[in-house]
Amino acid sequence: MYLIYVDDSGRSHRKSGSEYFCQSTIIVNERNWADIDTKIEELKRRYSINEIHTRDIDKMDKGFVYLLKNPILRQQILGDIFSLISQIEVVLISCIIDKPKYFNLYNDDDSKYANFTHLIERCEGCINSLCKNWESNNFEFGLMIMDDSPSDDDT
Repeated sequence: MYLIYVDDSGRSHRKSGSEYFCQSTIIVNERNWADIDTKIEELKRRYSINEIHTRDIDKMDKGFVYLLKNPILRQQILGDIFSLISQIEVVLISCIIDKPKYFNLYNDDDSKYANFTHLIERCEGCINSLCKNWESNNFEFGLMIMDDSPSDDDT
């Protein structure tokens, strides 16, 4: 079975103020999950990070303002994050909606459903492709895990 962790960035509603809405996934085979989780936890412990938000680390924003005093540490953290991603066996998929273009074409008020539909289609195609590379005819399923993010009204 594949674990599919979904997180979003931006706001999906027409009048939310953000130009883009993005949903991203990381797909990992359950057999590799524990090893990957251990490596992520080691990285978080090394830098005393509760939750990895590369945007905040890169911009030295929110919980990473202290990096303004140590930009070399910022580079080191980002380098270790990107190095870890390159070493682990995962698939990353993102679907991004350009909201002004989307709302010019469609009459609804929320791009989240359309974006999520595309994301599911891509995840399904990816898992099917991964399974076809196997020598046996054992096909696996995916379990989607959604990040618990606040609604657009809460942010």
